[in-house]
Amino acid sequence: MPSIIAEIEVAEQEIQLCEKKLDRIETRLRVSELTDDEIKMLQLEERTLKKKVQSKRDSLSTLRKENGKTTFLSFVMLGIICLIYYVFWTP
Repeated sequence: MPSIIAEIEVAEQEIQLCEKKLDRIETRLRVSELTDDEIKMLQLEERTLKKKVQSKRDSLSTLRKENGKTTFLSFVMLGIICLIYYVFWTP
């Protein structure tokens, strides 16, 4: 099972890749002389990529929240261990 940080990095890379594709599509739609079918196909691909980016951003937000919870839990456990050590092993 990959770590949360690794999953966050993968999601960020996928978002960047989709945004680059979107930029190319938008540039092609503005600059090129295209047929109606090509325009429709590019617009469909653009909508699909935008949905994918939004889905990845939602996933990224969830992963970041999960990472925050895990970090908080780690600090709480460290605090408990320090407290136990202080109470039982210090004179």
